[in-house]
Amino acid sequence: MNGYDLRTGKLLSSPGGLKDDGTTSCGNWLWCGMYTEEGNMAARRGTTDPSGIGLFPNWGWAWPVNRRIMYNRASVDLDGRPWGADHPVISWDGTSWVGDVPDGGWEPVHTSGKYPFIMKPEGRGYLFGPGRPDGPFPEHYEPWESPLLNPMSPQQNNPAIKSWETIARGAAVDYPIVATTHRVVPVLRWQALEEKTAASTVVLFSRIPPMMWQRGGRLLVLGVGEHPLINASDIIVTVMLIHSLFIGLCVVVILPVHPGTIRYLKEIGKWTAADDARHEYNLRLNQAYIDAWDKARDQASIRKIKVAADSAEFADLWRSVKRGMGVPGYRTMTDEQIKEGLTLLDRLGF
Repeated sequence: MNGYDLRTGKLLSSPGGLKDDGTTSCGNWLWCGMYTEEGNMAARRGTTDPSGIGLFPNWGWAWPVNRRIMYNRASVDLDGRPWGADHPVISWDGTSWVGDVPDGGWEPVHTSGKYPFIMKPEGRGYLFGPGRPDGPFPEHYEPWESPLLNPMSPQQNNPAIKSWETIARGAAVDYPIVATTHRVVPVLRWQALEEKTAASTVVLFSRIPPMMWQRGGRLLVLGVGEHPLINASDIIVTVMLIHSLFIGLCVVVILPVHPGTIRYLKEIGKWTAADDARHEYNLRLNQAYIDAWDKARDQASIRKIKVAADSAEFADLWRSVKRGMGVPGYRTMTDEQIKEGLTLLDRLGF
């Protein structure tokens, strides 16, 4: 991925060393310089910050060329003087740039004529995006498979979209679960819930709705006990809807913490053996709820029970299955209770 010189076998230190004559090889030029002859730059943990504004150039590595803020020459005037003198990202000292790695190493605009947005032919930032078949002005379109009505525009999907699907687009009633992933989210959620008390630790959680139905144009708040499929042992959070979104039965599930986040927290001494135990418990309890949900759906199919958020019959079945399997409820637990919970899950076979 980093790239290397085919003649010497040595790793390249920046994309400036790449050539179009077949003498170098690189998986992605953006990552060239991440892993050099000096080692893994992304593993660095230097805590000095010469910039004074939080750039920390020796902590990890940023693409490309360890630049922390892209198009950073837009932060200075035509003579290279920072617009924000108290928090300079870069500045021109008369002979070179000081601060972040400059996005384009030319002298200031008055001398070089080179404007900051180097990926555009004019070097200027664009409000409009010319050359696109769907029009120049920024617009929000829902993805082709989205079950939501576009809350921002009467145009649901990109009019220039081309689909290679061989079957017709499904409906939300057939595909009721919406899932998304983002590797940064667990970091932010963990930081938000990091503080602990002596008596208890906040349970890290998110929610995945296994059923959803439409609610039009209003704010909807779900609380404990407001729906027959939700009991007091479940953790419920507020759901806010804009325009016409799909929500429904929201069964709480534990949010796994990304392994990279765990590694980082261990490095800085913020992740302990007790956190390992809690994480294991969360994952196993989550799986227990998934197993119970699958079993409830299977039984509903056999007994011809409607699987829907407004079905009191299915609500009774769901509670019965959880109770029969012995699935524990979600609750705030001390470290000692987590140990007891793991023993219980072992006994129940989860």
